Amino acid sequence: MTEIVDHLLFLDLALVEPAFAIAFRRRLERRLAQGDKEARIAGYTWMIVSGWAFVVAVLTWWIVAGRSATSLGLAVSGGIPFAVAMTASALVALLLLGQARSARSMTSDDARSLRRRLGPFDAVMPRTTGERSAFFGVSVTAGFCEELLFRGFLIAYFAQWIGWWQAGIASSVLFGIGHAYQGPAGILKTTTVGMVMAALYVFSGSLWPSIVLHTALDVQGGALGYEALRRAEPEAGAEHALPTVTSLAAP
Repeated sequence: MTEIVDHLLFLDLALVEPAFAIAFRRRLERRLAQGDKEARIAGYTWMIVSGWAFVVAVLTWWIVAGRSATSLGLAVSGGIPFAVAMTASALVALLLLGQARSARSMTSDDARSLRRRLGPFDAVMPRTTGERSAFFGVSVTAGFCEELLFRGFLIAYFAQWIGWWQAGIASSVLFGIGHAYQGPAGILKTTTVGMVMAALYVFSGSLWPSIVLHTALDVQGGALGYEALRRAEPEAGAEHALPTVTSLAAP
């Protein structure tokens, strides 16, 4: 049964978080423009802390409301759909992590080409070993927290009125809107990614396949960005490119 807290959590994800993400992006942009060398670490730290704080709040509410972990997608099923989804996610994750490792051998030309393709992601990518380690924390946070919030909670919220597949689509649209600071292309891309994650969840009955895949995607992105920036020659204005971060750690 839906209660006022559920509606408040929904409104936060649908309205507050997207607005906060835009404000957070602008603040990080200003700090980078001013030459603040700690801006990225501070941003990564905030994404990690705020992401897990939100999840702890949701989990606490779930327990207080007497709801099961299964209804939030945290169960591990022994069925065939779960085994298929988990195997597929693990294989893709291994492929992504393999690509991340192979990035260490990219040439300077490859690095410059990749850096140009980074576009607005340039500013948020790690430049130092310390930032790379912190970005790994961001990736793990995004993998777990965003899946629990946007897939686990939102699908359960919407499914009270519409079917599970329709709830998956609705949650994916909100996931895309939450990345509105990335522009129309960013909304479309993240909505599409959200639909893939929602399909994994609805098909398998568990968030764990999408958590594994989401985490691997972000780890790969951070590793490729780090290697590209480390090998490419500095480009004018790179430090002032618009960062792409959210308070829920979705780089």
